[in-house]
Amino acid sequence: MESLTVGDYHNAVVDKCNVLIEKNKSKFLTYLELKILNKKRRIHNANDDNGATIDLTEPEVSPIGCDQDVRNAARMVATRKWKLFQLKQAEAMMKRREQCLKHVTIGTLVSCKMDPRDFKNALGLLAIVSEISDSGAGGTQVATTHGLVTTENGKGPYWIQAERYSVPTVQDVAMLRGLNKVQRDIRKNIFDAETCAKISIQKAYRLQHPESAADGKGCCCKANK
Repeated sequence: MESLTVGDYHNAVVDKCNVLIEKNKSKFLTYLELKILNKKRRIHNANDDNGATIDLTEPEVSPIGCDQDVRNAARMVATRKWKLFQLKQAEAMMKRREQCLKHVTIGTLVSCKMDPRDFKNALGLLAIVSEISDSGAGGTQVATTHGLVTTENGKGPYWIQAERYSVPTVQDVAMLRGLNKVQRDIRKNIFDAETCAKISIQKAYRLQHPESAADGKGCCCKANK
C-alpha cells in the first residue's frame, strides 16, 4: 500500500468533512456558534471590569441537538490540521536532509545549531565534518580547533542530526576561525579521532564565541532543578 502524500491526505479528509458538514449544516453551525459563545463568556468572566459578581461555576451552554457526526466532523477538522502540520514538518526535514547529503562530505565546513536551552541567541558553531553516518540519515561528527566534538563525558561520539547543521555559502570562512589546518588534516586522512583532544559541543562553542556565550536557562525538568 502506497503512503499518502500531504495533498492526498488533505483532499481525502476535506471531502469527508464536507459531506458530514453539508449533511448536518444547521447543526454544525449551531455547534460552532455555541463554541464561540462559550469562549466569549470565559473571556468576559476573566476580565470583568464592572466589579460585578459573576458565577464562574455557571455551566457553559451545551450544544444540545448536535449529533455525534457533527462532533466528529469538528474533531476531524482539528485532527487534519495537526496531521498536515506534522506531514509538512516531516517533508521539510527530509528536504533539508537530502540537501545536506548532497552537499556535505568529509572535510566540509558546517555551521552547527546550538540548543537554545544552553545559549541565548546563539550563533552557529563552525566545525569540520570528520565522519558521516552510514545510516543515510545525514548524521555527522565534527571537529573544531579545540578537538573532536564528543559527549560531555568524552566517552562516546556526538552525532549531529541533519536538521541541526547547515553548510555556509562561503567555505573560505574556515580561514577566519583557524579551521583550515583541521580541514586539511581531515581531507588528507591524517586526522586521528582516537588520539586527538575531545571536547563537548558546549565548551567548543564557548571557546569559539566567548563574546556571545551567555548561558541560557538550561533544562527545566524536575530532575535538573
